[in-house]
This record gives sequence, structure tokens and C-alpha cells, in this order.
Amino acid sequence: MVALLPFLAIGFSVLSSITKGILDYKADISQTNANIETERRRQKLAQENAHLADLEALDQASQKRKEQAYLRSKLELQMSARGLSSVTKELWIGQMLTEMEQEQQTILGAGQKKVQRYEDESDWLRGNIDNLVKSKSNLGWRHASSTLGDIASFGLSKRLGG
Repeated sequence: MVALLPFLAIGFSVLSSITKGILDYKADISQTNANIETERRRQKLAQENAHLADLEALDQASQKRKEQAYLRSKLELQMSARGLSSVTKELWIGQMLTEMEQEQQTILGAGQKKVQRYEDESDWLRGNIDNLVKSKSNLGWRHASSTLGDIASFGLSKRLGG
């Protein structure tokens, strides 16, 4: 019975190393899956934000066009009431339209920059997801080699009298 004690100790140690390896593997897989899910949610949010930023810029440009149409009509009425010539009116309105177009382009340009930032974030998150999926596929090998290393180091320590 006493002769079996070293074999039981070795068996228990090997079993303990295997169990630890399996539990560590499951914990790492769970953590990686949670990280992947979080990154997917963040990516979806970035895509939605890009869409909303685009809609917001278009809405702001539309509002600016309506405001500018009102101002143009008002300016035409005021110039007609003052008796300005048609050439003068055309010059004023032409200048006003140029300024209005520049304002709209500024609004749309700022909106595009915002959309691009969200799209860049989405692409970056997609890269993170790809990296997490790749690392997940390597977890099994990493834990298996670590567990085998633990078992081998235990065996060496027993042989060397440790």
C-alpha cells in the first residue's frame, strides 16, 4: 500500500495539471467570446453612428437651404421695394447664392468627416474582432502545451529528487 503512494501522488498531480489546463482554457475561451461580442456591439454602434451622422449632415444642409430660400425671397422683396435695378438685384443675389452654397458645402464636408471617423472606427474594430478570433483558435494549443509543460516539469522534478 505504501508503495502505491508515490504513484497516487504522481497521478493526482497529473490529473490536477490537466484539470487546471482545462479550466484555464474554458475561462480564456469565455473571456475571448465576451471580448468578441463586446467588439461586435461597438462595431455595430460605430456603423449606426456613421449612418446617423450622414443623416444629420443632410438634414442640416436641407434646413440651411430652406433658410437660404427664405432669405433670398426676403432680400428680393426688399430690393424691389427700394427700387433697385435688376442688375443690382442679380449681383446681390448672385453673391448671396455663392455664400449660401459655400455654407452648405461646409456643412456637408463636416458631416462627411464625422461619417469617415465612425467608419474608420468600425474598420479598426473589425480588425480587433479578426485578431480575437485568430487568438481564440490558438488558445487550445497554447493551453495544451502549457499543461504538458507542467506535467513534464513535475516529472522532471520527481526524477531529480524534487
